[in-house]
Amino acid sequence: MWYLSYSATEVESKQPPAEDGMKNISIEFTFEVIEDSRSASYLMRPKHEFTIRVGEEKYYPENVTILEVEGWDENKYLNGKMHAILDFIVPADVEDFGVVLRTSGFGDGIVVWFEREGR
Repeated sequence: MWYLSYSATEVESKQPPAEDGMKNISIEFTFEVIEDSRSASYLMRPKHEFTIRVGEEKYYPENVTILEVEGWDENKYLNGKMHAILDFIVPADVEDFGVVLRTSGFGDGIVVWFEREGR
């Protein structure tokens, strides 16, 4: 049996302003393989495994800032913990979106859905 912890939160972007018609979205995430299941490892290349989905469109991170990592073999397989910030550039009119993590063993992936308040 394996245990995982995954969280994603939108944070204020520290990136330079996006070009006209676009905007920055920054997502801070933590993905951890819990101690009892450290024999499992997951493909974890943040620039490839994460996307923002808006309808049929998907956007990959422009930048990844690793805040903390342990058990990341060859910068590819994770059997520990990763805490990082993903910086995306999306159209300025994007309000609601999903952050999708696709990695081994999760089929179509895990989605964290973000909705703007007051909608």
